[in-house]
Amino acid sequence: MAWLRTKRDIENERMEKRNNVVADLDEGIKLYSEIAKGWLVKGIKHPLISMIKDGELNLNFMIAPNNPMTNEHESRLMKAKVRLKGMLKGILE
Repeated sequence: MAWLRTKRDIENERMEKRNNVVADLDEGIKLYSEIAKGWLVKGIKHPLISMIKDGELNLNFMIAPNNPMTNEHESRLMKAKVRLKGMLKGILE
């Protein structure tokens, strides 16, 4: 009977250690997720604000199959490329 109690105590200690490790890991994940959010926001802030402020920005790239790409489509595509390149550059720096 004493052996069962000891085994139960050992199991309880092991579960307590596990719960402590899980709690520490959860705290670490929350901390690093906040750091990652700040880093991401810093990287994409200016291109995103530029996209929001540009009232005439149209990101619709659907082209009818029988219509060739027009200057308007090329202009929209170029604006999107520039902003995407700015976001990627901000994230990678």
